[in-house]
Amino acid sequence: MNTILDIIKKYRSQLNKNNFHGDIYFSDDNGQLQIDRAVFNKMIDKVNSNFNEQILESNADWLLGFKRENFEDNSGKLFRMDRNYYRIALLDETALVALWSEETEGTEKKTDECDIIIWKEIENIDWYVDEVKGDFFRFFKKNSTDQIDLNLTRFGSPEKETTIKTLLSLFLEIIEFVNNQEQDNINQYNELKQEIENLFSEDKIKQDNTREKAFVLLEKFKNDYIDINSINVDADFYYYYKIASTEKSIQAIKIFEEYKRICDNANLTYDIDITNLIGQAYADNKDYLSAVNNFAYSLENSEIETKSILEENVTTAYAELKNGFSNIDYNKRKLIFISYDILHTSMDGMVVLKKDNLPQNIQFPLNHPKENEVYICHPINKNAYLPIKEFEKELFTDRLHELMLLLGSLGAKKIDISSQERNVNTENQKNNMQANASLDAKINSARGDYEKNSSEDGSLEHELNVKFHQIFNPKKAPFIPNNLVWYHSNLGWQRLANQRLNGNLLIHTEVISTKQVETLSTNEIKKLNAEITFLWGKAKAGGSYTNEIDFKSVTERNYTLEIAVEFEDIDNLQQVVSNENTVGIENKTTSNESYQQYAEEICFMLEDDGEIDEKERRVLERLRKNLGLSEEEAKQIEEEITQLSQNEKEYLEEYQAIIADGEITERERRLLNRLSSSLGISEERIKELEK
Repeated sequence: MNTILDIIKKYRSQLNKNNFHGDIYFSDDNGQLQIDRAVFNKMIDKVNSNFNEQILESNADWLLGFKRENFEDNSGKLFRMDRNYYRIALLDETALVALWSEETEGTEKKTDECDIIIWKEIENIDWYVDEVKGDFFRFFKKNSTDQIDLNLTRFGSPEKETTIKTLLSLFLEIIEFVNNQEQDNINQYNELKQEIENLFSEDKIKQDNTREKAFVLLEKFKNDYIDINSINVDADFYYYYKIASTEKSIQAIKIFEEYKRICDNANLTYDIDITNLIGQAYADNKDYLSAVNNFAYSLENSEIETKSILEENVTTAYAELKNGFSNIDYNKRKLIFISYDILHTSMDGMVVLKKDNLPQNIQFPLNHPKENEVYICHPINKNAYLPIKEFEKELFTDRLHELMLLLGSLGAKKIDISSQERNVNTENQKNNMQANASLDAKINSARGDYEKNSSEDGSLEHELNVKFHQIFNPKKAPFIPNNLVWYHSNLGWQRLANQRLNGNLLIHTEVISTKQVETLSTNEIKKLNAEITFLWGKAKAGGSYTNEIDFKSVTERNYTLEIAVEFEDIDNLQQVVSNENTVGIENKTTSNESYQQYAEEICFMLEDDGEIDEKERRVLERLRKNLGLSEEEAKQIEEEITQLSQNEKEYLEEYQAIIADGEITERERRLLNRLSSSLGISEERIKELEK
């Protein structure tokens, strides 16, 4: 027999309709069930209503059907309404569907019984006679103690024993046919898999004709055995060899992305052989971040006997990741998790780094990084990372201090800061404290007084480490400091500087807010919390992660300050400059770019031993001439770099006072960092001063 329909045709003459109390429906030669449309639709609807979904389709190729109805007339009974007992069975090449239903509008209606039996799951069928239950067929499942009993009333209630035996023989022959067909499919499946594996195991895949044959066989395997929208061992097999047979790493990565998407949609794990294979493809493509992540996934989920090879892959890729870390796109390394081990992370934009093996060119605050903590990349200084828990305030403070430095460099003589939440009114201050404040004597050659409100706004001043009211006596012509970070991406600050340098702006108001810098969205923080908890579960943290980031407070916390500044008349500053024979950067006869290039070259030559030898001096001389700098200008630039400024002396005094008490605490380091920022001293220069 070629099909189940052929088997049914074989028994059709023996299953005469007259041998059933109910009805039997056969299909024609085209597999179309010969049944009244209304009768058939009721069968389909009754079954689907039991599952509350569309289990059966009306246009399916049903090959055989049965129906038996018994009406119970209770018109003469007071407490029992009429009932109709409805029983059906439908079968096709894959399954048998049987239903029993008590149809009534009365009470005590019994629940419908509906069974779906998959032919390939059945090992045997037998006929049982029971005086209580009545005659029934028992379907035994393969490799299981489960069994399903179906009363013969569901099969049209055959009248004679010979008819029952004929019906049983039909079902047994269908089971035998399905099992034989399944075994044939298994044999074909195994032969095809073996042929594909042989092409790779014999290292023939490097030959063009063999690779082409492998592609053809893989596609046949995919079409015959794989549901491409789900992942199982067959899909893993297909994608592994599909990636392995692809010459170009870019194409292999595209195939993996398809595989990964299907796994993610189904919430399934990846096959570690595939992630290890694609890790090498990423490494070949110089994407060491993705390579490390996939190698780490394979290592975390591998058996002990394969760990040594995988550990070598992780170590090699991580070394390359370290060397090129700064060149990785900002959005791909926006967040880092510090761990004892190299771990896989599923969150885009996060990198796991080993605490004792970090890239050399990334920077952290004092006493950081700490194990099992998350850090976020500075949006401007892409090599600096801040603790995730304080990044909003730290970024805001950083921008505020830089703005104060810029205003002072442009010749500010008075700065008033007010909080839009709590305005500072110096006229109504009840308790003022006088204090001396210096603002980069090297830049402004000035010292001034400021009035500090000791009420509630004093706490905000202390929190942000900035004075809300300052008066200065600037001396130098306006210029732009070299070590600015935020300035180059802030068009408003650039316009302000241009107005001061090329005009005579005297009054300006600037608003600075945490909302002006986009860092993490609410959705990103939600994902981050979930990922941190997952990483903590894998890391050797000795506990559970409890420091969940409050995304609501992070996104809603807002510092907004209004900064009003009065500048010194630029003509007065120019007069002072000419009297003291001082040259501001923007007023030099040469360009600001020439000045910066010459200054950077001097700093580079001073890095190794702090001195400029004869060979370096000759190089500098050639550079000076090429840049069009005069000898006097070059000398002044070098003196400004090599001599301690007044601000640097002030910082050293504070540093030496703190270090005299012993080790610098984390709080003291934060105070020093803010002092250096307000004085306009770079991190590199701070390191030199503290040596």
